[in-house]
Amino acid sequence: MVSFQLHRSPLMPRHLLPFCLLALVSCGEKETVAPDAADDSDLSSAVASLEAEAFSDEQEARRFENEGIVPFWDRLLQASATERLDLLAAVPFETLTLGTASAPQEGDLGITLRKISKGGDTINQTKWQALIAQYKGAGYSLPHSDWHHSAFHRDEDGTAVSEVTFTLQGLRSKGEILDRLQFKGTLRIQWDESGKALQPKSITVLNASTVQRRGPVAFKTRAVIEGQTSKPTERGDMGAINVYDLNGDQLPEIILGNANQPPFPRPPVRPHGCFRSHPPKANS
Repeated sequence: MVSFQLHRSPLMPRHLLPFCLLALVSCGEKETVAPDAADDSDLSSAVASLEAEAFSDEQEARRFENEGIVPFWDRLLQASATERLDLLAAVPFETLTLGTASAPQEGDLGITLRKISKGGDTINQTKWQALIAQYKGAGYSLPHSDWHHSAFHRDEDGTAVSEVTFTLQGLRSKGEILDRLQFKGTLRIQWDESGKALQPKSITVLNASTVQRRGPVAFKTRAVIEGQTSKPTERGDMGAINVYDLNGDQLPEIILGNANQPPFPRPPVRPHGCFRSHPPKANS
């Protein structure tokens, strides 16, 4: 610990004492140096180098996902349900192995299931386009699909290989009959990196299943109830939905919070499922 004793000299005016004390205190402080922008650049380069060394496989897998899968899925999301079949047919590849389907299994409610295992016919893009054209000609659309990059590696010869889980949901309607078809499984994609953009070279269905139901429409729109708020800061949907038997008639009510009214079921609930709207009482 260093102490300073300051004695006023007869020759030093009294009003200069504070300035001398400030000068002594300032001499003990270290000079603050502004950080160099080059240091930040060096640190970023070091982090990038370490990431490339430790996570090179993950970074490469992410590149194939971002360049090979995400753009295709984005185009499907932006297209209409009918146009999506055209985009599906336009996927470039050299070979596609469809898999081998098992015998159909009949389930409840008219649902038919099939399991698809590895193997089966291998087709080219022309035959694939013809197959999609058959579904489109039969009246199918593609209201939903999803694609997820689940695995990535390189073969011994250096070929990039991805595994992609997918779901395709087809739909067609003929009057009161609705035909729903779901195709779900895993693809093995060998990539072609010779061009400017990544393209599938060989696609193989590793495993999959189909679920199909043809029958009357399961759900029908009975009513459309809007939320009762005109304030832009408040939610315009139904908010919380509660189910409870309010009047003790053994038929539970559905309470729509933002609509401020519960539709009470009106017997018989089956087969028509009729409802009547009953505004709640104040403070109830």
